[in-house]
Formats: sequence, C-alpha cells, structure tokens
Amino acid sequence: MGVEAVSEWVARAADDLKAVAGIAAVYLSGSACVGAFNPDSSDLDLVVITADPIDSVGLRGVAAALERQGGPAAAGGLDLELFTVADSRSPSVPLHWHGAIRWHRDAAHAEVHSSHGYGDVDWAPSLELTRRHGIAVFGPEPEQLIGPVSEELLLAASRNELTEWASYQPHWSLPGGVLTACRAWWFWAEGGLGSKIAAAEWALARADPGESTIIQRALDLQSRSSSSAFTPGEVISFVHAVAQRISRPVGW
Repeated sequence: MGVEAVSEWVARAADDLKAVAGIAAVYLSGSACVGAFNPDSSDLDLVVITADPIDSVGLRGVAAALERQGGPAAAGGLDLELFTVADSRSPSVPLHWHGAIRWHRDAAHAEVHSSHGYGDVDWAPSLELTRRHGIAVFGPEPEQLIGPVSEELLLAASRNELTEWASYQPHWSLPGGVLTACRAWWFWAEGGLGSKIAAAEWALARADPGESTIIQRALDLQSRSSSSAFTPGEVISFVHAVAQRISRPVGW
C-alpha cells in the first residue's frame, strides 16, 4: 500500500471517528508525520484526544470504526493511543486514563486496552512527538491540546525501552533495536525527537567506527538496500553501550 493509499485510508477512518462521541481530535503521528513512513515496513501511528475516558464499549466502537476501512493501512499494522484532554494538556505520571488500539496487519480485528491510573511512561515519546510534529486529521493543531512532556519522563521512557531491548525477544526486529537505541541517544544528547532514520543519521556522525558500521547496516536493512543480517549479540551489545551512555546526566 503506497503513501497515497495510506492517506486515503486515514481520511476515511477520520470521517468515521468524527461520529464517535467524545473525540476531540485525531492526529497522525510516528514516522508518517516526520516524512519517514515506509508502507512496506512502518507502523501507522495515530493519537486520539478524548474529552473524557472512554469505557470498554466505547473503545470497541472506536476500533470498529477503524475496522470498517478494511484493514490496517501499513505493513507494520496500526498503533493508536488515546489520551484525555486533561492528561494531554498537563502530561504527568500516572495518567488519569490511557487507551490503546493495536491492529496487526494479518489480524481480523483490532486489540483494545485501557487503564485508569496508568503509571507506565511508554506513552511519553509518542505524545511529545505528536505535540512537536503531529498532523491534525481533525481538531485543533496539536500544540493547542498537548502540553510539553517533561525531559524526565522522556528520558525514563527511553531508558526503559532500551532495558526491554537488552532482553532481546526473537520476534523483535534487530535493525529496529539499533534504530531505537539511536533515537534514545539523540534525545539524551540534544533533545532531538523525530524519526528513527533521522536519529540514526545523527548518530552516524558521532559514533565510533564499530558503532557506525552497525548503524549503517541497520539503515540499509530498513531501506531494503541490503539483506545482510544481524546477530542478536551485535544488537544487544550496541543497545547496552547506548543504555550506559544515556544513564549519565543529560549531555554529559
């Protein structure tokens, strides 16, 4: 599915989401809002802002509105996060409420999850990315509804993500682990927040020769210009090195 088809899918989905009571805004986020979307490998990321928490029946209704479009619009599937207006304006832990819809490419239906008093910080980078770069599908511009996410929360989310990657699971993308580490490094060093591709290109100019080789291979695999595979050990070693680097004070 090409970028134009993805845009059409999102527009159709937005028309249905407008009819769901309580939705204040829908934003295109992730790689699609920073010009790095690849329909053959990327997830499609959406952020939805709601007036109030949505109960399980309402959340299933949001998923049904998406399912009517005939399947996720990207090879990586659909990731949709929901935040209330109050949490979006003053992001902090715990969130009063957080919702998520995950639709895998080959699944007949989307998975829905929600939680009151959500104490994890995994949402922080996506909400801040949406504030900085998100594209309004409908509703006001993102900075009108989303307040700045603190550096502390963003760093905590980055460090947690690298800790998870260091325990490598076989179904995870090894190039994705390298690019995720580059994004954490970029934010820690300069406050950069954008696509994983942009982060890897930033890291290339600052890495030592061994690290540069791994980063370039990850970029080549992501663009499908190379089929040279990684070993888990190579990726875990790189992730560990970056995790150690960003455990220091910011910009150290």
